[in-house]
Amino acid sequence: MASPAPLPVERDPVMLVQAAALLLGRRVVDDAVDAGCHALRASDGYVFQRLVPEPATIQHLADGLGITQQGTSKLVTDLERRGFVERRLDPDDARRRLVALTDKGWLAVETARRVRRRIERDLRRRHGDATVDAALTVLHDLVVSSGGLEAIAGRRLRAPD
Repeated sequence: MASPAPLPVERDPVMLVQAAALLLGRRVVDDAVDAGCHALRASDGYVFQRLVPEPATIQHLADGLGITQQGTSKLVTDLERRGFVERRLDPDDARRRLVALTDKGWLAVETARRVRRRIERDLRRRHGDATVDAALTVLHDLVVSSGGLEAIAGRRLRAPD
């Protein structure tokens, strides 16, 4: 049986969503680097999103990231070396250490939030509220129908293996 013809790139929702995510993610990182978050990587956001609600133990981070404690320790050591996180004693249990965002880590988070708001404003200015609202509704439906809304809301969405 003959293989179906590929969708044209401009009509392929998977290609367009993936490309938009990569390009917009790059814009967020570039703006954060310009704001003083040197050495920031897009993948750092997976750790940051777990530390925004509150500092966390290595085990909690490992569970959220879906990797080993050893792998998480290496990530945290690297983020610590680059100045985005720090380890602190747990005020409730001096035997435990918590990983927390530093001022530089919070600057990266706040810059990313500003860039995302600016992107939305720019889209609304170029295309109008109704079009952007319709596009967001379609994207929301894609996430819900793919079973990803709870993962996003719970800061548990991970990149595919």
